[in-house]
Amino acid sequence: MQAHLPRVEIVESSSNARSAELAAKEKGAAAIADWGRERGFDLTGVDIDNGSGLSRSTHISALQMAKVLNAAYHSRFAPEYLASLPLAGMDGTLRTRMKSAPGGSVRLKTGTLEGVSGVAGYVTSTSGKTYILVSLVNHSRTDYGAAEPVHAALVAYILEHL
Repeated sequence: MQAHLPRVEIVESSSNARSAELAAKEKGAAAIADWGRERGFDLTGVDIDNGSGLSRSTHISALQMAKVLNAAYHSRFAPEYLASLPLAGMDGTLRTRMKSAPGGSVRLKTGTLEGVSGVAGYVTSTSGKTYILVSLVNHSRTDYGAAEPVHAALVAYILEHL
């Protein structure tokens, strides 16, 4: 027996869609600001327009990003959040990068824009301590992979020396 579901159509004008998108962004920005205030973070000057943290209109310093990552690491949702980050040499945007890192020790989100390359996340050293890494490289050669060795060297340093 096959279930018959009613046909549903959603019709939205572009102006209504744009208004809904702006309202959602405003609610999201307010939620992030409230979240930061509750944890004692100064998020003045932070402007996030999407979850990646790297976009033409996102403005956040490396230190502010590190504070957000620290709070996420200590939150009750940390296991789910950490599991969502790509593993170096194993999956996602890190599948072909940092392959010599011990399995599961490097969890980073990557991002690129014209002239910018960034990674942010966690590196667990051989001592077992987990460090937050935020690296943003601004240079015209980042479009050609020039920042990848910089990010990899930072990871290697944490793994080997901390």
